[in-house]
Amino acid sequence: MAVDQAVSDELKSVIVQLMQADYLRDFNLGGGTNLAIRHNHRVSTDIDLFSQGVVGVERLRAISAYFRSTFKDGLLGLLEENFGDNQMAFLRVNVQRNGVPIKIDIIQNIPLLHPIETFDNIRLINELDIGALKLVSAVNRGTQKDFGDLLLLCGLYSLERLHTELMKRESMFIGKEFGTIFNVEGLPSGLAGDLSALGNFNRATDRKSESNRLILTENSIIPGSWPELGLRWAGIVEAYAKSKGLRFTPPSRKRRWKNKGIGL
Repeated sequence: MAVDQAVSDELKSVIVQLMQADYLRDFNLGGGTNLAIRHNHRVSTDIDLFSQGVVGVERLRAISAYFRSTFKDGLLGLLEENFGDNQMAFLRVNVQRNGVPIKIDIIQNIPLLHPIETFDNIRLINELDIGALKLVSAVNRGTQKDFGDLLLLCGLYSLERLHTELMKRESMFIGKEFGTIFNVEGLPSGLAGDLSALGNFNRATDRKSESNRLILTENSIIPGSWPELGLRWAGIVEAYAKSKGLRFTPPSRKRRWKNKGIGL
């Protein structure tokens, strides 16, 4: 069933609160929630905050202390990962507000090509940077939410524009200096000449994954069923690959789904 609000009042209030925290001054909102705030296209329930450089373990420890002291009983969980390595350290926090659970990822060392934009006191990463990063997410994770967000962005721009942005990133931000917890060596995505991985839907058919529970808003331009969404995305990738002489031979799917509607 479609809803009218992509970002709950509780989620938005937590985002605004984090934007005002001095310890998080170098972090900006990315991911699907950024797009949901802009376009109200699908429900988003988490917060991805990115810094453009390495802030280091001591800053992340201070951020941990901030969550403990500020959220108190609203703090459900806190994971400090790789805190022996300044560059690879990563923080995941789970909080609740008015009974609404919210997952927060604090991710460092994600440089950007475009200026940060501010909307309703929220620092937003530019959509083109998000589009390039979403292509990488589609390769590494490939959930329905990833493909849905990419369909939205291709409607606003084009796959050619997003792919060009990714290639520009990979010409500038490659190597261990730009490594993250998700890509330690800072390796390229592999999408320079072969787009086949963008058609791998095997992880998108995992019904147990929350990232495959796509809930759309009433005015969303994204298709309301997974089979249709996947087919439309594959068609866009295939057409672009053909126009540029790039390879596109996606793997076979593990199973076929019947068209039963959103998230099925």
